[in-house]
Amino acid sequence: FFGIKGRDINNLAFVNRLNLYTKSQYTMTHIRFSDAEMAKLAEAAQNSTNLVNTEVLAMNLVNGRVPDGKGNFVQGNPDLEKARSLMHDADYHHNKAKIMQPINDFFKLLNARTQGAVDMADSNARRWQLIESISGGIALALFFAVMYAIFDNITASMRRSTSARRA
Repeated sequence: FFGIKGRDINNLAFVNRLNLYTKSQYTMTHIRFSDAEMAKLAEAAQNSTNLVNTEVLAMNLVNGRVPDGKGNFVQGNPDLEKARSLMHDADYHHNKAKIMQPINDFFKLLNARTQGAVDMADSNARRWQLIESISGGIALALFFAVMYAIFDNITASMRRSTSARRA
């Protein structure tokens, strides 16, 4: 946590988050997450980015780097008290909890979509089971009809043969 220095903190966090987000976003789009699900994840990512920015600020303050007002950090005096306060105040903990709400909403959407797919597959399975049962019944009825026809043909042939001998 405190072993990483100023600029390295910014670059490392940004590059890792960008690579992870880009790869994850591609994968989620590729496996067809819905727009609503992607929106919830984007909201969580934005909330997370805000939290990471607070953490980066705190780490830079520990290393004596202060914001210059232009989005960069310049060398200054370490401010451990302000860094501690950023990491332990009510806003920080509220923002941590705020990240989880869209993730929970995402899982609700995902579970609903998954349950819908399971219900549809179950309905299809029951329909095919019914079709299979009806087809099996028809096949069995046809089998017995053919067997009866063959048996009837054989017995009729035997009766004709027997009546031809008697005559």
